[in-house]
Amino acid sequence: VDKSLVDQVIKKSMEDLVEEIIHSFEYYASQREGRPVKKVVLSGGTAQLRNIDKFLSQELGLPVETISPFTKITYESKKFQSDYLARVGPMFTVALGFALQEVKQI
Repeated sequence: VDKSLVDQVIKKSMEDLVEEIIHSFEYYASQREGRPVKKVVLSGGTAQLRNIDKFLSQELGLPVETISPFTKITYESKKFQSDYLARVGPMFTVALGFALQEVKQI
């Protein structure tokens, strides 16, 4: 596979992503009396793309951080390694939120 072709596809995908995020910001501002977005929080598998936070921050002109839900949860360190949880944490944000909501309702 030609590296320049791969680079072009990735660049186009990232441009499309930024465009969609900007459209989402515009919609948000229209629904929230013009209040702008002040920060971007990443979660999910895409949050694990190398340098995606830096790229988006540069393109959007906003601070970008990756959410790590396991930093605020107590767990048995003998069963779970902290570096593993830090690495996979963004992929479990929604599932963990649902689980905590369920616990809250009990």
